[in-house]
Amino acid sequence: MSAKITVAMVGDYPVGGQSIRGGVQAVVSYLVDAMKARNDVDLHVITFKRHIRQPATIDAGGFHVHQLPTQRLGLTTLFWRDRRMLHACLDKIKPDIVHAQGAGRDGYLATKSGLPSVVTFHGILGQDAKYVNGWLRRQRSVMQSHLTETFCVRHAANVISISPYVQQYYGTSLRGNTFYIPNPVKADYFNVVRQEEEGRVLFAGRVIPRKGVADLVEAVAAVRSQTPIKVVLAGALDNTEYVTEVKSLIARLGLSDRFIFKGLLNESEVLDEFCRCALLVLPSYQETAPMVVQQAMASRVPVIATRICGVPDQVTHGVTGLLYEPHDVKTLATHLEMLLKNKELRANMSLMAQQKAEYEYRSEKVAERTVAMYQEILGRSRLAPSDSLG
Repeated sequence: MSAKITVAMVGDYPVGGQSIRGGVQAVVSYLVDAMKARNDVDLHVITFKRHIRQPATIDAGGFHVHQLPTQRLGLTTLFWRDRRMLHACLDKIKPDIVHAQGAGRDGYLATKSGLPSVVTFHGILGQDAKYVNGWLRRQRSVMQSHLTETFCVRHAANVISISPYVQQYYGTSLRGNTFYIPNPVKADYFNVVRQEEEGRVLFAGRVIPRKGVADLVEAVAAVRSQTPIKVVLAGALDNTEYVTEVKSLIARLGLSDRFIFKGLLNESEVLDEFCRCALLVLPSYQETAPMVVQQAMASRVPVIATRICGVPDQVTHGVTGLLYEPHDVKTLATHLEMLLKNKELRANMSLMAQQKAEYEYRSEKVAERTVAMYQEILGRSRLAPSDSLG
């Protein structure tokens, strides 16, 4: 192995100034930014894209981005074409290690690459699939989960758990060496200058059933006469069926003047929302370790979130934010009123939240732990025979 570790990171990466869409893209983007500045890593990002027909490589300044065309309905062929594309790319890069971001297709292909590899488990795909709109799409998600996630759980030699919840969920089924490394948050969030506006509440994420936005609407209806409140919904509106349902609920409850649908924002716009909001609300039914919670903590924004999955490992109730049980609209409304009326409590929680984020989530620290993990895996792989799954 050379002095530099050649890393092929396979994941959903926003190319060419695209807005970051979702937590996984944010993770890859922030980790890449932190790792490209290091002198002990030769970084290559491999990302599958639907809009291209031929592979393309971009010199991104400090690292290379390899875009590969993805196969439609790849699940039906076990991603045969995507696998060929990835193997051809890996043959050119000759990486020391392959790091897949997610236990979907990318984790499946990385685990089958025959090279030293590690898979970061971001979402619990089987649980996420329960909240997908439409029977056909839901069944497709369940099938992919059964194939790719189950394969990674059983066969990935090395696994990054971004939350203790991942290990709790899979238990002894998770057979690889497991490393706890939380998701990274870039420095820009720690540098947010707070200029909060009275009553401004932020929801940041896709407006989809799993995120529980309808519960937030009902909670706002319960507190609107007690405290000024205006909710900004910042996230993709591509799930038209659920977005229509939420808008209808808002209209029916007479709350049209209390909600702003911003849609998908670029990074600077997201930072501006963290600057202006009084607090963040995440009423989700299923999450692993939501990136938006860590971004809020780094930005000194107090959080109200559901007590589910990995969220309690991020937010300490009464210290760095407030938690409640999913679907409990009454308690959500109580928490909203309490925090919006108590500026001192918000300030205290914000300070404690940022201290935790500084200690655990700053991207440079996460990159340091990630490279140390690569070194450990490669040191171990030199002592063990190759175990390719073909």
